[in-house]
Amino acid sequence: MNISAIVLSELKGSVNSNPQILCSYPYEINYLESSNLIHKFLPFGSQAGDCFESRIAKERVISYVFKIKNYQGRDDLMSMSLITSHKDELETGKLVLKEIVEIFEKRGKLNEIVLETNLKSIFVGIEGETEITTKELTVDLEKIFAQVKPKEEKKKQSLKGALF
Repeated sequence: MNISAIVLSELKGSVNSNPQILCSYPYEINYLESSNLIHKFLPFGSQAGDCFESRIAKERVISYVFKIKNYQGRDDLMSMSLITSHKDELETGKLVLKEIVEIFEKRGKLNEIVLETNLKSIFVGIEGETEITTKELTVDLEKIFAQVKPKEEKKKQSLKGALF
């Protein structure tokens, strides 16, 4: 998959918290940029399970929103976002992000520290369509891409000839 960056954003469950960009890879988003861009990665009113698209200049942002259990109050809301210039990869990106989050959650490794620490590995795995290897777990993305891509091809084929 052709992605230029991955971004992790968060809205803490505590009172008076504001959404923020936690980290990004391969380039860092500075504080001034982050206040202008956060709504592209974690829009107001987002809920766990939401997948959405937005744009930053000529690039597209694909985001998946999920919850992180917070035992001291309300759950934290996070989003993992991919930045790509290829519009035909939007659906694939959504499904891959959702699968990655679900695998981390099933294995009990879905938390802010694990995601931040392994953001580079996640980026490399998605971009190379291979596997994500962390100290905590391994996620085989080849299987995920193999399941997702045929669905995408079917959609593209069904649209051919539909317009006169």
